Amino acid sequence: NNPLQHVSYASCHDDHCLRDRLEEATKASEKERLAMVKLAQTAVYTSQGIPFIFNGEELYRHKHGVKNSYNQPDSINAIDWTYKTKYKDLVDYYAALADIRRSHPGFCLGDADLVREKLSFIETGDPCVVAFRISGLQGVDTAKSLVVLLNGSKKPVKIDIPQGDYTVLAKAGKADAEGLGAYSGAYITAPATSATILAEM
Repeated sequence: NNPLQHVSYASCHDDHCLRDRLEEATKASEKERLAMVKLAQTAVYTSQGIPFIFNGEELYRHKHGVKNSYNQPDSINAIDWTYKTKYKDLVDYYAALADIRRSHPGFCLGDADLVREKLSFIETGDPCVVAFRISGLQGVDTAKSLVVLLNGSKKPVKIDIPQGDYTVLAKAGKADAEGLGAYSGAYITAPATSATILAEM
């Protein structure tokens, strides 16, 4: 047995939280940054190992740009709970990602050898796009395979995937463990700055 025990995260209590980092590092609009947050957290939730989410990040929390705030007052560290309503779309997306992960054990195989056996990367031809497939999941998952496309570019990208009948679990900033619709084909267009998750049923 070769247990997989790594922790995946986009930000934590040390250094900037994700919102502050994006506000400092990009000139993007808030709408664009929210799309980046969804993309980053989809990578976390679909990674093998243990997903770690900094508290309040699902509410698009910030720390007023303070990097290490361990010695700062509540005015810096407190979570503004009105953001739960203001950024409801983001809150719902996080909840859907958690439901998708819970519904599909293929995202948490728990064994490094199993991951090496079942996970393969899909060539995209674009350095801003990462795509992978977890296959051979009969007896492990309700899906035969899972396909994840992480498009960090500012344009849609057409990606070849194995021919199959899929349920779309996430696409274009929306996610639902029950599915957003059906898709059949040997390629799919991944919208800009977003994640696509497919379950082959």
